[in-house]
Amino acid sequence: AAAVDAYVWYTVDLFVEKPNPERTIPLECAVRKAVSCEINIGNPLDEVVEFEIVCEGEGLIADPTIMLAPRETLGFELIFSPLVAGKAMGAISFLNPQIGQFWYELDMTALTAQPESPPTLECEIGKVSSCVVLVENPLGDDLPLAVTNSNSRNFTIRSPIGQIVLPPYSSLEVEVQYSPSSFTEVESGTIELRHPATGPWVFNLTGQGTEPSTPLAGIDVRANIDDTAQTVYPFRNPFSF
Repeated sequence: AAAVDAYVWYTVDLFVEKPNPERTIPLECAVRKAVSCEINIGNPLDEVVEFEIVCEGEGLIADPTIMLAPRETLGFELIFSPLVAGKAMGAISFLNPQIGQFWYELDMTALTAQPESPPTLECEIGKVSSCVVLVENPLGDDLPLAVTNSNSRNFTIRSPIGQIVLPPYSSLEVEVQYSPSSFTEVESGTIELRHPATGPWVFNLTGQGTEPSTPLAGIDVRANIDDTAQTVYPFRNPFSF
């Protein structure tokens, strides 16, 4: 019989599942801070290899690739710097066409930032004193901040005036003014600056009023001879009674 020049072919679909993680790495950090961990990466081949690195999860910072010499083992640094408090699972994967893929599961916990407590402000009754707190923007966008104040009688934001907007990747000094209403007890209040993209900045403030010991600023009143002049001396009752 004559040979028949024919062939049969098949379409094959391959479904390759992701391997199990090498291990789970716990990462815990307060918002707007940073913590790092080191992952050892080895090259089992007798040639130079390059791994592509893929991170899954918010707040993870890592180089996009890593190059290893033949039979070399290096420590790879992974940084976790969250912006919003909460718990989440993430992953970091190392991929190479010859070696394949291996990855680590990440158990990420972002803690609420601790409130800042500036030193206690001291001031004579009838006068004011102030302190400056620093607010940093870790993002590349303007951040208009909402302000809440638990004690606006004694503590107010003096500057900037109006809406507080943090420029991208920069810091802003906020001046807080204290006006005492008692010299027998320590007064306290909390000012909170908040934006949905970041955790809140919380400042626990305290102030102590003292008895007046120095004169208030004088007012210059002038009049022509044989004439009269008058002025108003502004005075605010600092007490709650």
